[in-house]
Amino acid sequence: MKKKSLLREWVEAIIFAGIVVFVIRTFVFGLYHVPTGSAEPNILVGERLYGNKFTYFFDDIKHGDCIVVNDPTFVYDKNSLIRLYQKYIGISIPFLLPEGPSNWTKRVIGIPGDVIEGKIEDDVPQVYVNGEKLSERKYINPYPLILVRKTSGIIDLNNIGPIRIPDFLHKTKQYYKYTYQPDKSFGLQDFYKLRYNEVVRDEYGGVILDYPYTPTYDGSNCIDEFGPMTIPENKYWLMGDNRKGSLDSRFWGFCDGSEIMGKVKFIIFSIDSQEPIWFFELIKHPIDFWSRIRWSRFFKSVK
Repeated sequence: MKKKSLLREWVEAIIFAGIVVFVIRTFVFGLYHVPTGSAEPNILVGERLYGNKFTYFFDDIKHGDCIVVNDPTFVYDKNSLIRLYQKYIGISIPFLLPEGPSNWTKRVIGIPGDVIEGKIEDDVPQVYVNGEKLSERKYINPYPLILVRKTSGIIDLNNIGPIRIPDFLHKTKQYYKYTYQPDKSFGLQDFYKLRYNEVVRDEYGGVILDYPYTPTYDGSNCIDEFGPMTIPENKYWLMGDNRKGSLDSRFWGFCDGSEIMGKVKFIIFSIDSQEPIWFFELIKHPIDFWSRIRWSRFFKSVK
């Protein structure tokens, strides 16, 4: 019997390992990075989540579930094999494979068959499902959002020769809205440690705040007013707990059930950082890196 070459054994082992990883990530569980604050303060930017995919093999998606969903606005490649890769792996491989959709964390507000409606009552947004007003104070963010300017990435170039620098490596400055506790100083915030030079101020030197329980507008359109409308089969109405900072069904409508990846169970790791790879934070801030880790949130359950 002819003995396999060492190279062939390694190739077969790598292929087998890739198949195992693909099956586990597709059907068992996923580990997800949180890039936005749409679920604050229950889930914060920089956290890594454990998402259980088995849950919805044996149970239905229910009202109030906190889920991981692929970006519903993402446009997949028309090639079915590339589409499959984008949906379940999604990491960009230069010149070979395009990146896939980002993962968002949302809460299930409406399920198929529900009649959903958004109203403004006494200047406060309210959501009705099947004619009943939802009581959402237990999970909606009660804090204002403060505008900050953050720098992410580590390479201050757009290209290296003909190769474009991936977005997650490219150094960029962007504006974000973080949950803010007005009764605490910048450095003693529970959720994000705010740096004075990162906080954006208005023309009078004051901080810029967006207050909770107030209507949200997209241009002249109040996105908190919608419906009534019946949710179609295999479609869901999803909203973020951080209503003042969430891109959700109020903007893009119903989400197809095939884009729901799993139910969020708990937080594995938490770091106060916009970086998609936590090691970048260590490179950029080696002295106070450990103070940026939110130790108390490790393995915290999400409800």
